[in-house]
Amino acid sequence: MIKIEKPRIEFCATDNQKGAFMGGVRLVSHVVNEVIPLKEDLWFETETEYGRYFCDEVCDAFVVAMLLPAVQTHQDIECDCISEKLLYNLNHIVTFLLQNAWKGRRIEIRAKRVVNTGFNGKSVGTGCSLGIDSFAAIFSQTREYCTPSYCITHLTNFNVGAFGSKDIKLARESWLHDLEKIKLFVEEYNLPLVTLDSNIGIINYDTVFDEVFILRNAAAILSLQKLFGRYFIASGRTVDTIKINKDDISYYETLLSPLLSTEGCDIIISEADKTRVEKTKFIADNPLVKKHLYVCWKEIFKNEWPHYWEDIKDYADKYRNCTRCNKCMRTCLTLELLGCLDDYKDDFDIPQYYKTRTKYIKRVLTHRNSDSLMKEIYILMQEKNFPIPLKAKIGAYSIRLRAVLKGKCKMIMKFFQR
Repeated sequence: MIKIEKPRIEFCATDNQKGAFMGGVRLVSHVVNEVIPLKEDLWFETETEYGRYFCDEVCDAFVVAMLLPAVQTHQDIECDCISEKLLYNLNHIVTFLLQNAWKGRRIEIRAKRVVNTGFNGKSVGTGCSLGIDSFAAIFSQTREYCTPSYCITHLTNFNVGAFGSKDIKLARESWLHDLEKIKLFVEEYNLPLVTLDSNIGIINYDTVFDEVFILRNAAAILSLQKLFGRYFIASGRTVDTIKINKDDISYYETLLSPLLSTEGCDIIISEADKTRVEKTKFIADNPLVKKHLYVCWKEIFKNEWPHYWEDIKDYADKYRNCTRCNKCMRTCLTLELLGCLDDYKDDFDIPQYYKTRTKYIKRVLTHRNSDSLMKEIYILMQEKNFPIPLKAKIGAYSIRLRAVLKGKCKMIMKFFQR
């Protein structure tokens, strides 16, 4: 059984060794996980200005944060209080989805008390990470493109596990480093920025962020549902790619996210009808994007994949983006196909990109039938009559041929083992 106590508000008067904001506010709940075992105060923390919007009446944020650990360890969740709409959706649909994704036991969420009321959040938020999806969500939710009650009023950035969970201190340092870049954009865009730190990364149970990020972000949003009446999570994939996939929760984000809403806080996936290529085309000519685009994984490498970090650390800060990781290469190739890569010569190491472009194109060709993002790029190549390097074609063909031969060898072995 995972037990979650009613949250409480704590004031952090000074910047202490736990990494608190100077004068910040925390929403804290004591959580007991009987399998791991874990007995810990989990918390979300923000600046005093937004701390008054923390929702301590219900356990919504902490229940959502603990959903996947509960499924993975086959435990039910018991909490002191929860929003009725959220409880219904969790027990009737969300746990079923997670059970099927993880091939685990169907869990149940029980509450001592149920609350059937909204918390009158009036603001509309979306995340700001300076990536393609983030910029597309921000710019599409302006008055030019949407009705007034759906227009963004606040930008956010949450530290809920994107920078890794192996070393929480190092992850926080990486987050704060990236936050400085984000603040420079926010100053020009002139919208308030809500930052939120958390220690929920410690609940990691053999999980990478791609498997859990929707739940982590939703938990952060629900901690501030007195502020946000609506919140847009930038889509990672289009709605037509839905499948229940353990390895990447973005494949069913459009199905899952609305089910994590409450009576007064709607969580919506933004731009789920647009591919990454279409979103790149939508934002590519914007001067703010050319100045601030930041898609790189380099800060994540420091904590999650240190062997990759060793390969790029000498070049990591030469440009805003390392131009060596998968996200950088994918973005550069898309920008090249759209004819605007030279506009981003201050953001990427363009000569370095061309050195490794063929190798990345081979990856696109290899995975175009299994990864929707690779498929988008391959389709764009065809539309643009892009001359695919022969070396990339041969490399991709060799990989597929080896896979086919390996599969046939397994079939033969099974035949003779009968």
